[in-house]
Amino acid sequence: MSAAPEHSTQLHDAIIIGSGAGGAPLALELCKKGWDVVMLEQGQLLRPASPPAILEKYYMAQGFTVSVNGGNTIVLAGSAVGGTTAINSGTCLRPLQECLEEWDRQTQMGFSDGLLNPYFPKVEKQLSVCVPHRSLLSKSALKFDEGMQKLRNEQTFILPRNSINCTAKGLCCFCCPTKAKQSTDISYLPEAVKNGLQLMIGTKAIAIKENKDHVAVRIEKDGKQQELKARTLIISGGALNTPSILKRNRIGSSYGKAGDHLKIHPANKVFAHFPGLKHGQGGIPQGTGYKPTELPRITLEGIHTPQSMTGPIISAAGHRFNWWMKHHDDMASFGLMVRDRGHGKVMQHANFPTLRYRIHPQDAKDVVDGLKLIAEAFFAAGAERVLLPFVGPNRNEFEDADQLKAIDASKIKGTDIILSGFHPQGTAGIGRVVDGNLKVFGSERVYVCDASVLPDSPGVNPQVTIMAFAHRLAEHLKEL
Repeated sequence: MSAAPEHSTQLHDAIIIGSGAGGAPLALELCKKGWDVVMLEQGQLLRPASPPAILEKYYMAQGFTVSVNGGNTIVLAGSAVGGTTAINSGTCLRPLQECLEEWDRQTQMGFSDGLLNPYFPKVEKQLSVCVPHRSLLSKSALKFDEGMQKLRNEQTFILPRNSINCTAKGLCCFCCPTKAKQSTDISYLPEAVKNGLQLMIGTKAIAIKENKDHVAVRIEKDGKQQELKARTLIISGGALNTPSILKRNRIGSSYGKAGDHLKIHPANKVFAHFPGLKHGQGGIPQGTGYKPTELPRITLEGIHTPQSMTGPIISAAGHRFNWWMKHHDDMASFGLMVRDRGHGKVMQHANFPTLRYRIHPQDAKDVVDGLKLIAEAFFAAGAERVLLPFVGPNRNEFEDADQLKAIDASKIKGTDIILSGFHPQGTAGIGRVVDGNLKVFGSERVYVCDASVLPDSPGVNPQVTIMAFAHRLAEHLKEL
């Protein structure tokens, strides 16, 4: 049995649960205005280690948050100080205009008219967003770019990212060893702490009760419980965790809808064998991108990961697995993500989020066509063979571009594609669970600020969008 919690008589201005893209900017902005803010973060500070060790310690559920209703979709998110920003690729993009227009159709809020525009420059300045020099790109990115120039006479574009003095160690998703990547644990939280933030690491919020004049939060750290009180509570636990916090504590009047409308960006990649490439680990893993006009919902983005992390996708090779792993240093890879048409649901099981998500059939077709384009580009750049992430009866290894013509995207099912899911979002969306100022419907003191509030996909890696929402919420709260 747990000991009775200690009760604090201090009334804080705000308690923030979570230190990622939503929580950290909000904490800094409020602290700069003199607010007394406590931040609760269940994870630990990111420390350099091997990629498998990083996955085990700093990824949610050790990187094994999966869909339970069919398919091969694994959704990745961070569990560390800095949230997913600590283990993401660092790509920084503003939301697509067409996506903002869709948000307006759902919310009637004026996103497409520039509602978030005042906050993007602030975010980009704090993150030191820049376009890196071409010399920092990985050999995978350069090979894909070479192929696209030969195939379509078009170049890829270099993706802007949050980095200072990047030396391209190739470990953005596995703890940048030089701290060049400006995740929120580097760019926002140290300054927030200097401005008075009380950051409680390794601390879990286990019960929340909203009262007339405050919110009480029971926390647990190192086996000891304590109760904190604040005028305002902001939940920034991420799209996979925030729904369970709302439901477990019956917060507001729409908590029953929390967890619905899960959106992700289904993603995967192509491997290509270039004898003598000697790729090495260096180079920005996600350095370049390309938008195929014939596939408007698809974005091609570079992604090259250490050998120890490629096994799950290379497993598609079956009996050829060992051959591909043996030739890893002569492999290039490039990936894609799709702005999905469908949606799913996130639930809590044994203290871990589980998902019900199936890729929409048209999204699956787009993914196959996108993979085929990547493979064609690699062959144009001189690849001897490519491996596509297909399973089941589908051929997945090809030795020249002519063989790719046999791929019929309409006949490959979503369950026959090995997929990762990035950027979970929408599970406490504006208009469904929270209002336009991110306050929970039916609550007077509880807000949500993370990817769960997004009405729909922003069409890009979402961290800049989430941070813009955080700056806007801080501005709103300071006016109350």
